Amino acid sequence: MRTHIFLLAALTASCAWCSEAHYDFETGIGPFWALELPLPPNTAGRKPEFLTPRLDDASGAACQSKSAFRIDYSRKPGVLMAIGAQVDVTGLRRLAFQVKSSAGGLSVVTMEDHDGAKFHHGFMLPANRWTEIELAPKDFKLSDDSPVKKRAVEPGRLKPGFAVADAAAIVRSPEGPATLWLDDITVTRKDPELVRKDWTVTKDTVLKETARIEGYWIIAEGVKVTVASPWLELPATVFVKKGATLRFEGGLVAVPSTYNYQFNLQVEDGARLETDGVKLAPAMPWGVGLNPGAAWHATKTEFPMHNLTATVQDRGELIFKDVTTPGEMVLWPGAKVNLSDCTDVLVWLHTETGARGRLDLPDGKQIARWRAPKALGLDVTMTTVKDVMWGLVPSEGNQLMVRDATLRTTGLLFKSKESATVRGLKNGLRYGAEPVLASKIALDLKGSSVQTWNIYGTEQANVKVEDCLFGEALTFAFSRMTIADSTCDGSGGYFGSKDHSTMDVRDSRIACRIVAHDDSKLTLVNCTIEGDIIAADRSTLTLINCKHTGGQRADPGAKLDVRDR
Repeated sequence: MRTHIFLLAALTASCAWCSEAHYDFETGIGPFWALELPLPPNTAGRKPEFLTPRLDDASGAACQSKSAFRIDYSRKPGVLMAIGAQVDVTGLRRLAFQVKSSAGGLSVVTMEDHDGAKFHHGFMLPANRWTEIELAPKDFKLSDDSPVKKRAVEPGRLKPGFAVADAAAIVRSPEGPATLWLDDITVTRKDPELVRKDWTVTKDTVLKETARIEGYWIIAEGVKVTVASPWLELPATVFVKKGATLRFEGGLVAVPSTYNYQFNLQVEDGARLETDGVKLAPAMPWGVGLNPGAAWHATKTEFPMHNLTATVQDRGELIFKDVTTPGEMVLWPGAKVNLSDCTDVLVWLHTETGARGRLDLPDGKQIARWRAPKALGLDVTMTTVKDVMWGLVPSEGNQLMVRDATLRTTGLLFKSKESATVRGLKNGLRYGAEPVLASKIALDLKGSSVQTWNIYGTEQANVKVEDCLFGEALTFAFSRMTIADSTCDGSGGYFGSKDHSTMDVRDSRIACRIVAHDDSKLTLVNCTIEGDIIAADRSTLTLINCKHTGGQRADPGAKLDVRDR
């Protein structure tokens, strides 16, 4: 039996210029997560803690479909338990979902907008009954702790994402174990005014209306495109051709996606990307590649979802001023990079082949001014930058000294036709006088710690990984990687293969999302997998005798083969 709570007075039978997104957890958890969030005043100094959700596919567990999102937790005083959904709600018309609580009581749905305003809607749940919730923007009220005051929700300003929370801690309900289920979510949004698919722009263009561009968006050579839209949806791969310029002025750019690097933006030699006063909100990690000779100039740009990976190659130029929470930057030798008045960024320093010497990394909490040593082939300057995390990618022949530093991550990249074996690496260690050796790479990390090790293969490298605890593993080009008796905990990103590469994994634990991209082949045998698995593009992803908790999906051109033996 279901209980229905209808919070809309009336809904039209059809919504012109509207689109719907459905999430029923049949193919995985997707962009949903769970978090225990301490409430103020938080005198105990508790920190937010991510919980481990699962798909509940037991008989009768789901509302209508086969699986439901389930989270088991303990109600605690002063701690709010919330299920977050990192989905696009900009232009919201209707939000509907099914929810069930083992304990019942007050629950709340929350949203925020890009101006910082917070909104909520509260509702009561009976114990152990599925309840259908339907909401429109008018059903949300401004939250008491909202730093920005507004009379009502502006759907076109909503930030991607919403949360469903057990409000027991707010109303001081009895403590104890509880379970929350979520299923059959529908998000109905107003469509933008302009919708284009596989669009090649061949003359100078200014976009002022709300828009959605799908598939491939190509800015032809020498053309300038200015986006002055209040709202642009960009589920597209974008190419800014030689000598062209793509400029974003103000507004919101949302990149809806369901897995890492489903979409990206490539800026070619002599082309420019400019962002000024814009909010860039990819739902999942989004790649921006500055090829040799390309440039990106950003001012007053915000990444509210953090999900940027900017790669700057030789002769590429990246100049950021007053940029907030961009994510990560991968800086190759020969790149010119200048960061000023920026906050919260992971900076990967990729040293040139054969580099030797000392790399002094300042405390990233507050950097007044720092410049990378030129001897390492890096042209990186930072001025008034806060909350920097350091990443290091040493190259072949490197003999580097890094003293008394905290490395958020170190990536071992193997190239050419190199054969390499990596053994015994462990996340979270602080190193003594003994150097860390990996094939032709030597690192003197005395007094330094590496929170996460990442392992990469490219070109035609052949890499063996044994008895390691690492955060991310990826293969590119025509490389091959074999992994045995190891654990990838996902602390460095995700696990996957790209291009035409091959990855074989045995007797290991993968505690994160797995994605096979392009034409790659990824095989796992006798493994424990905790996370969604995705065969994208034209890839082949094979699981043999694996224990898997999470969802499974395959693109139409890909192959997902799951079997015992």
